[in-house]
Amino acid sequence: MKIHTIWQFKNELLNKENIDLDFLKIEERSQLLNAIFTLYYFKLLIMKPYQTNLINAITLIVLSSWGYFSSETPSMTSLIPTCIGALLLIFTPGVKKENKVIAHIAVLLTLVIFIGLIKPLLGGLERNDTGAIARVCVMMLTTVFAMITFIRSFIAVRKERQSQQ
Repeated sequence: MKIHTIWQFKNELLNKENIDLDFLKIEERSQLLNAIFTLYYFKLLIMKPYQTNLINAITLIVLSSWGYFSSETPSMTSLIPTCIGALLLIFTPGVKKENKVIAHIAVLLTLVIFIGLIKPLLGGLERNDTGAIARVCVMMLTTVFAMITFIRSFIAVRKERQSQQ
């Protein structure tokens, strides 16, 4: 049986179709299934830098624009993530082609926007604005995810170069 989605995979394991786990205690079975599900899920999270850059760019554009247009007193500074997201979106084809300079500029912009999102998060916490906190946290999460993907990619390229020498 070919598994098409994570949820089908988990349901197949939970329903014990084609898998005999009767020899395990219920807690052990649950732990094993959760471990397998988690590994399978994180396998899908291994993405290429251009993909995470694209996701991050779109998230920055959409969520910061939403914050700007939904605010009663919009500030032009809330559009900074939109501008950086637009730049990251423009850089995505260069990152996909593994252009070293563009990739490093994209990483720098990603780091800058992460640092820049700390102040809006603190402001949202101060105002107890749940919507702002949620938007900024999601932007920060996608930014960290993109940064991790870039760093992993740079490490892999460096290891590959060292093995070729």
